[in-house]
Amino acid sequence: RQTQDDEKRIHPLTDEELIKVREIVEKPKQRLWGNYPLIVSVLAFLLSLTTAFASVYTNHRKDIHDQQAQLAAAIQTIQELSLKQVEVHDKYKDTPYEGQAGGLITGQVSNTLLTASDLAFELGSNATTAALSTVAQGLYGLGDYSRSQKLLELALNVARSANDESIAARSLGFLKIRNGRSGKSLQEGEE
Repeated sequence: RQTQDDEKRIHPLTDEELIKVREIVEKPKQRLWGNYPLIVSVLAFLLSLTTAFASVYTNHRKDIHDQQAQLAAAIQTIQELSLKQVEVHDKYKDTPYEGQAGGLITGQVSNTLLTASDLAFELGSNATTAALSTVAQGLYGLGDYSRSQKLLELALNVARSANDESIAARSLGFLKIRNGRSGKSLQEGEE
């Protein structure tokens, strides 16, 4: 009995198991291009990786487009509210409601303008010069000169035509001349 235990310790595998192990060890190695499951797996991974990158890029562009649409809608709302403000002012002129009605619309314009400025800064160079200039002029009207100047400088940098550049440069020059505290700012504004 003890000899059988010693044999099992020496040969823990049966004869059939030893034959299978030898077959595996002696089997010639396959070339990489002959291992079809591996090739299919690698190609599937590359395809999914490419698809993921394309999806991320598409979603990023969609987000930018959505923000551009929101900015355009905000600018449109500001224009409509400004016209409404003139109408309300004329309608309630010299009445006790003149200040109250105008104040409500002014608050809406300010709120929409701040939303538009946040969108403009988020979009950065993906916004048009016209949109950036319009929002900057609104911020100037609210007294936010530094953010207005930053938007106008950005508008000048993203100008796609001579007309865009002219609009942004004119507005930026006006701002620098109007709010210039130093001779350098006045000179930059005039240039």
